[in-house]
Amino acid sequence: MSKLDIRRQPPTTGKPIYKHEYERTAFDYTIIVFAYVFAPVGFILAVIRLLSTHSKRQRKASNINLFYHACMGAFLELAIYFIISKLLGQIDYFALLIRLVIIYSIFRIPAIKFRVRAVGWREGFTYLCNDYIALVLVDGIRHIGSLSDIRGFSEENVRDVLEYLKDQGILSPDIVYYEGRVDNPFVKLPPKLIYSKRTQALVRAPENNLRYRNKRDRTVFDRIIIAVAYLFAPLGFVLAILSFVSTHYKNERKSFNYKLLYHVCMGSFMELSVLFAVGTYKGDFKWSTLLIILVVLYVIFIIPADSFASRATLATENFDFLCKKYLMLIIVDDVRHIGNLADIVKQSEDDVRRDLRYLVRWGLLASDIVYYEGRVKLFDKQPPNLVHPERVQPYGAQNQQPSSPGRQSLPEIWSKPPVQLPKSIVCPSCGAKSRVLPGQDKICDYCGTTIPYS
Repeated sequence: MSKLDIRRQPPTTGKPIYKHEYERTAFDYTIIVFAYVFAPVGFILAVIRLLSTHSKRQRKASNINLFYHACMGAFLELAIYFIISKLLGQIDYFALLIRLVIIYSIFRIPAIKFRVRAVGWREGFTYLCNDYIALVLVDGIRHIGSLSDIRGFSEENVRDVLEYLKDQGILSPDIVYYEGRVDNPFVKLPPKLIYSKRTQALVRAPENNLRYRNKRDRTVFDRIIIAVAYLFAPLGFVLAILSFVSTHYKNERKSFNYKLLYHVCMGSFMELSVLFAVGTYKGDFKWSTLLIILVVLYVIFIIPADSFASRATLATENFDFLCKKYLMLIIVDDVRHIGNLADIVKQSEDDVRRDLRYLVRWGLLASDIVYYEGRVKLFDKQPPNLVHPERVQPYGAQNQQPSSPGRQSLPEIWSKPPVQLPKSIVCPSCGAKSRVLPGQDKICDYCGTTIPYS
């Protein structure tokens, strides 16, 4: 697609071009305050905010995060209330323990899930925005229909995201966009995209939705580890470490390995909690001692479990984005050299080979596609930029165009470009000068912007 790595800006910093954060309006801050002061009102306000703004993609992560605060506020308020009741002598330690377990199950566990989903939506929208930035600024795709075809979203979604990026100052408001789509090799439809008869908008088919892999990729060994984690946690921990050490170098296994560690931590907490509760019931411990032990177990196991769950979600989103990038590069851009794919996605060549085998195994890439070792100059493979139609079309694209009847080919000397020399060109983004060779693009060493030879 483009030579810009849409996950990083300068390669030295490793920072994305655009990083989506939770939107915090005055109403959002009000909801958060009510969530920790009077949880029922905070929950009602969060529901109102969800119903009124959840249709916007940039609001989904923020709305889910509001429910996280509402659940955490309810958990903390009730926990404080029950502890005060115990101090006043209204309930005993056993009743306090039962109440804490109940409110943990009702509010704290959903809060963990809301937090993980909010992080996933935030990272997913970050990748989506960076992809649009690369398509618009680097590839020069300005037709709404073409952007819709490439990304697999509706044209309304494309307009909403572009307007959001324009409001954030990422895209210039002076950029002119066009309705419809253009007949260009770069925007030809990849396979497994179907037309919706109702709106005639391109919709990604279910079998091309990479999120389905979360359940189908779980092996029998993974299920055994999860079962053992809740029956005998030490053995589950050993098996999870073995799986982590033996398979974590594979991109498709990272999220599952983090998920196994999450289940091991949760299983350890549950087993030890039951063990100490039974000991307290038999009189081996005091109820106050049990409460302290549960707090310690929470810090040792539940907090790391929450971290592993977040890492699993991020690994899932990263691999989902990486697979879609492979599909775009191979199917649409016709990039077939392992070295070029590794340079674009910023992965090692061994990782690229493993990821391609994964996509072939699940039928997302045809098994008869031929790949080549090494790398070639991608400029010779790229289609013309739609913003600069006066540029010479690549040789590969010219061969795909059918010739008209009776048209005679031009003399070979006419097709040869004049001799060109290297130029010192100023970067349009940061103003730094770079030496650009003829027929090649140069990536700015300071801001990462692609500087064409023109």
